[in-house]
Amino acid sequence: MMILIGSGLYLTSKLLNPLADSPIVTHTGNSQSTPPFPPIPQPAGNLEQVLIVQTDPNSSCGTKEFVFSEQQLQALPQTSFKTKHTWANIAQEFSGPLLTDVLKQVCANARDIYLRSLDKYSVMVNFQAIAKYQPILALKVNGQALTIREKGPLWLMINTDEYKLPPRSLDNIFVWQLYYIRVLTSD
Repeated sequence: MMILIGSGLYLTSKLLNPLADSPIVTHTGNSQSTPPFPPIPQPAGNLEQVLIVQTDPNSSCGTKEFVFSEQQLQALPQTSFKTKHTWANIAQEFSGPLLTDVLKQVCANARDIYLRSLDKYSVMVNFQAIAKYQPILALKVNGQALTIREKGPLWLMINTDEYKLPPRSLDNIFVWQLYYIRVLTSD
């Protein structure tokens, strides 16, 4: 598929959806055809309810729910790295807990996960496929706490420079304003 744009530029389907055949992303979209999710904690940005992590009753972890406060996320070991990404002209420093450490609190053997943001973006991801890239739930960018206005309170990020990942190859999973994770399947 090719789309022509008035100035003579064109986009191929690979540029529009670079992970269409990727085993990492299993679904992207909005509230249609997604697993059940809790309402956004009110007020949005409440630091006592920054992240809700649930397990699907059909997962091997059984039915569990954990609501993380900002303080609980900060108490986990923190990882920092500087990397380039699509939404900034220069590399930025991201810091926060490893997604693996957060998931261990609820379901240590998570396989497929569903991520949802405050702006209702959602994606289903094969966690085991991205775990090797050590994704973090960034609480800070360049030393500043993330606010909702600045893509916070959480932004899932991977050090794309360290792993030499192609630009834009994982943009679909870099969920900002993340507030909810559901473990869909586990080993």
